[in-house]
Amino acid sequence: MLFVLNNIGTVVYLAVMIGLVFSLLGVVFPIRAIRCSRRIRRRLHLRWIKKSDEAVGRVHIAYKILSNLACLLFFLLLLFFLKPHMAIISSALLDSSTPFASVNCTDDADAAVFQREMISLVRSTIEADGCTGVSVGIITPRGRAVMGFGRKDLRLREAPDGDTLYEIGSITKVFTAVSLAALIQEGVVALDTPVDTLIPETQPLPEWKQRRITLEDLSMHTSGLPRMPSNFFNIWQLLFLESLRDPYARHTCDDMFQFLHNYRLTRKPGEAYEYSNLGAGLLGYVLSRAARMSYEDLVRQRVLEPLEMHDTAINLTGNQKNRMACGYADFWHTGSLCVGLPVTGWHAGECFQGAGMLRSTVNDLMKFMEANMELTDTALKPILELTHTQRHDIQDNLSIGLGWHCSQKENIEGAILWHNGATGGFRSFLGFSPTGGIGVVALSSSSFVDAMCWRLFEKLLPKK
Repeated sequence: MLFVLNNIGTVVYLAVMIGLVFSLLGVVFPIRAIRCSRRIRRRLHLRWIKKSDEAVGRVHIAYKILSNLACLLFFLLLLFFLKPHMAIISSALLDSSTPFASVNCTDDADAAVFQREMISLVRSTIEADGCTGVSVGIITPRGRAVMGFGRKDLRLREAPDGDTLYEIGSITKVFTAVSLAALIQEGVVALDTPVDTLIPETQPLPEWKQRRITLEDLSMHTSGLPRMPSNFFNIWQLLFLESLRDPYARHTCDDMFQFLHNYRLTRKPGEAYEYSNLGAGLLGYVLSRAARMSYEDLVRQRVLEPLEMHDTAINLTGNQKNRMACGYADFWHTGSLCVGLPVTGWHAGECFQGAGMLRSTVNDLMKFMEANMELTDTALKPILELTHTQRHDIQDNLSIGLGWHCSQKENIEGAILWHNGATGGFRSFLGFSPTGGIGVVALSSSSFVDAMCWRLFEKLLPKK
């Protein structure tokens, strides 16, 4: 029943799309075809009995085109205002669902109160956006709480928890940046190491008046490279709709370097911020080459094993696959033609893994967040501190370091280091206040969680 209720929006969306298509056909269908087909003329109530009726026929055609154009505009407006998020649990369903909750409070006597407060706080923020399933972790000076709401899979009654795996999308870029910092500490590379010196066989790479792209440029999205390569979508993706289902699967390293060989920078590297999945993917690739191992092994050895993060990986074990949440296509993301339907996971070769291919759990990301907040003693402390340093201003109250974005909100004290992520069926957010002692991580199997997490920060951090 829950699955049916959550897919009512899918039917509405498809009905609107069908109306849109037929209205569009009514506008652009060739007039000659209408005139030469008695069946179509009869269905459209058009008549040509003799030459003298041709003027009347033109009026009928004009009327039909204008009426279909009006229908087209109507369906477009309807599509815009409905903005259906199909895989959404309504507030009523969410209220009736039993959440998972686990707390670790500094004061045992306060644990029950702390748990109730955290559940109420997260539930009120979720209800504003809706979701199929979401796992949330919160760190405060009073303790830590992990909660799960909704369903791990709409076909099951199991609620997600702290060990449920999700695709974390672009939060992967932070792990790529920490791997860069680790290799810098080891003396393998430096921030100003030109990228082309690490992969000499791929020459030439883009440069600007002898200013070459460095590892720091790639990590801060100031390389001058575009968000995606122009050859990212090929004929196979279009024919098999892989651009919607699994867009990175067929893009190879050869494709990436073919694009880079022919690309011309339009500005000097290091000059301006432009978010680039291409740049982050290239960074992960060259770091793995410098370390002489795969990207996944690099992240595991330099970051995951020291922090005992055993449920963060690209390639999952059988047990991890069983704990993986089912993702559902979101309206505003790729795959919108299948909005509300279950989606398969995203996959990529070495050239794009560093941009967004890790899977993880809230419990694992809580360990990562606690290490960044210096709440746990770890040998990675100097490495993590290197990534926190803000090196480039993006706009007012927003800057970037190695991987981490830094926001200064007008209504709350202190800065917040954060990164979010999105794949075809998953959304994620990870952020913390270094001075306020507050950290929030949220992993969702459908809707965006950014607004929810920022509202949590506003409620938990001191006001200015």
